Amino acid sequence: MFDVMDDPDDLRVRYAPKVRDGVTLEPEEVVALSSAEKLELATDVSSTEHLVAAGFNVQFVGPECGLSATLREGKDIHEQQTGEHDDEPTVEGGGEADGSAAAVAGGEEEDASDVLGEDADAECGLYVEEETFCIWLDRTEYSYGMSVARWFVGLDVVEEGGSEEAVKLADDETTVDLFRRIMEDLKLQAKEEGQETRRYPLVKDGMVFLPKMVEWFEKHIGFGLGLQVEQRECSRDMVMDDVLHELVLADVGRGGGLTQDKGLMRDDADQPDEEEDALHIAQRLVYGWPNKNEEPTGACTRGRFVKSFPLEFPMGIADLFEERPHKVSPEDWVQHLLRYWNGQFVGGERGQRVMWAMVNTLLLSEARSRGFGIYRNVMRRVGFGLQGGRVLTKRELRGILEKEDHMRVLVSQLSTVGRDVRSTTMQWAYEGKKLDSTVKHMSWVPPWVRHRDVNGGAVESPGARFMDENAGDVRVDDNVGLGRHPSLWWTLNCKYNAAYDVQRLNTDGTAGRAGLRTRGEGDKEERFDFTRDNPDLVAYEMALRTELHMRMVMPAIVPHSEDWPYMTMARFETGPGGNPHYHGFSMGKPGPVVKRVKADVAGADDLPPRTMTEDVRVVRRAMLVEGGPMEWDYGDAWSRSKVLERVQEVMVAEDETQRIDGEEVPVGAQDADIVPGHEFARGRVSAVVEFLVETGVLRELRGECVGEVSDVRYVLVPPAPPVPEVEPAKRKG
Repeated sequence: MFDVMDDPDDLRVRYAPKVRDGVTLEPEEVVALSSAEKLELATDVSSTEHLVAAGFNVQFVGPECGLSATLREGKDIHEQQTGEHDDEPTVEGGGEADGSAAAVAGGEEEDASDVLGEDADAECGLYVEEETFCIWLDRTEYSYGMSVARWFVGLDVVEEGGSEEAVKLADDETTVDLFRRIMEDLKLQAKEEGQETRRYPLVKDGMVFLPKMVEWFEKHIGFGLGLQVEQRECSRDMVMDDVLHELVLADVGRGGGLTQDKGLMRDDADQPDEEEDALHIAQRLVYGWPNKNEEPTGACTRGRFVKSFPLEFPMGIADLFEERPHKVSPEDWVQHLLRYWNGQFVGGERGQRVMWAMVNTLLLSEARSRGFGIYRNVMRRVGFGLQGGRVLTKRELRGILEKEDHMRVLVSQLSTVGRDVRSTTMQWAYEGKKLDSTVKHMSWVPPWVRHRDVNGGAVESPGARFMDENAGDVRVDDNVGLGRHPSLWWTLNCKYNAAYDVQRLNTDGTAGRAGLRTRGEGDKEERFDFTRDNPDLVAYEMALRTELHMRMVMPAIVPHSEDWPYMTMARFETGPGGNPHYHGFSMGKPGPVVKRVKADVAGADDLPPRTMTEDVRVVRRAMLVEGGPMEWDYGDAWSRSKVLERVQEVMVAEDETQRIDGEEVPVGAQDADIVPGHEFARGRVSAVVEFLVETGVLRELRGECVGEVSDVRYVLVPPAPPVPEVEPAKRKG
């Protein structure tokens, strides 16, 4: 696919220019050489003539003085090599140098400055247009242009009349304002210096003189136009050349040439023909043929719909924006057209283009109306409402975002008002919150509501303890069935391309009802086309199917009663591929409630934490209670059995106070390998006693017989006396 050349000698033989006795050989002469001779005569590219011989298309791009210098340099080289003197040299590539450049290169004794004027040596007659200047500053690929743009954006705003040398007078000024300010300054400079009649004026036909523009930037920005360059390494001429190069590219990109990435592919051979375009314009003017206007039609232009869709509006009436005695809202207009008797605005031979345009216009109208409401409320609440209907500027908007309270107002208004705009992210999020809030509301029993159990009997509500005992019985009966969770979560995703109750409405189908019972490709395409061309019928049937499921099918499946009535709720949405479906839940009799789970072999539990620290805290607190089971004098020795018995008594009493309704075992007694009874004493109680011994609260006294547990006694160790503070000795004398 690719011709890969790894040997440098092959490249020199095939592409390097061939020079013999200082003369570059012509292509016909090179063909007659052998490979060895080509390699011997090959030379590196060092001049314009070598580039042409190597196959490059050399064309000069730049001001006239540069062209003249190039011609003079080429003439001198030619004379040195051949010894001949041409009277009328031509530009490389075959074209003659015209104007002053031709005079300079034609052997006359005049200097370039004499021909072009006083500014010819370095300035030349090159001008910059406004549009090219704006492109130069707007794009990031131009180094000097981006440097100037950053400088202009970072400038401080100077009020009008504050300084004559002010560059930026308002915060919202653009590159157009900068260009016009440069043009005004150069006009004033030319007037002061008396240069209105110079050969190359500073301002001409809305353009500015490039060298003077660079000089203006260096005056305000500094050398190098803001780039980090050193003057000893970069002269002013080099800066001028770089800026000129960037402006030439920007001028080419003005026509859109630089906005297309072709990936090194050649342009299409069929380029637009200017003469053919002119002929089409003349034919359209003479015959009145329909055409596509280059300027887009306004969003609210009269006749926008009737002109865009002449087949759907054959009489040219019923446009949304036409004049009427009574105003018609976009909502009513779209709804009326969707219900038109022959369905031409819903489905047809041209697809759904008109329907999408109608719905899009409706959504944009809603967004604009909500946006005006947000703007008005925010302006009033942040203190800008007394300014007489001024438009909010970018500076004021930045001020709102810098203050946290004002920013909260703006975000709150966007979230609140934006949820009413259909098909937006905020609207879908709000619909999801409705479903979530309903489930949470149904699962909670307020303190002022009489709670019932599964069988309908009265049950004391956990929240009743927070009611005022002196207020009397102010609770109300539960007629809704609170305190229950959804019995069924479901999703209805109708297969509308094959559902009988949807496809039976296709009365004009060629296959008839047989199309619902066959799997042929033609029948499938017919069903697909019907669904695509009649989305209103399909959407209506899907809503009807869902409601029938919720009202008839689901109540027969979900158990419910008079005390616990059947309730259901659904939410419509569309998937990533556009398929419509419904999400919902159904409620009936309360199901079993899963409370705390005891740890098993295969998993952990969710019991409240009951740590050793809590047990020790309870026992130490009991030791300080006079007359309690753990009242213990310092120095008294208790047997192990007495200590275990008293500690267990204290801990059981504490667990009784922490018992939860419906639990047969105290909280914390379900630790691994610990159950009520003997295991309970061996587990938690023994662990507490060992911890007290390790921390020095108790001292263990062993009996005379080694290994006898019954001889072990414990003594309560008194706390260590506080260490008195020693006053530092005073120094004598």
